[in-house]
Amino acid sequence: MTLFARHRQGVTLTDTGRSLLERARTLTAAASDFYEAAGTTTRHDDKKVRVGIGWGLWESVNKTRVAFKKQLPGAAIEATDVMCPDVYNDQLKEGSLDVLFARPPFDPSCDSAPVVP
Repeated sequence: MTLFARHRQGVTLTDTGRSLLERARTLTAAASDFYEAAGTTTRHDDKKVRVGIGWGLWESVNKTRVAFKKQLPGAAIEATDVMCPDVYNDQLKEGSLDVLFARPPFDPSCDSAPVVP
């Protein structure tokens, strides 16, 4: 995978590099939203954030978890496997989950934002 094209005038991103950069920006924005939501939650609920994580997303979410713990070392993260949209949408609505990393479908009444388009 070639991300940069080198030439006499310097270096430019390839199409692949631009695509990867856009995804990185999207992930950075999602992590920022996570920090904000988690920070608000920890101030109001004994410094615990309840996170639901869909199948195949643990590795990606773990990077966000590590960065979050560096910013708020006193906060506890309670992680739960989530599989079924009906169940995790209900958990978000009833407040047993604060943040969810999963694949659609999502209940339209829940606030959601895509991490990767």
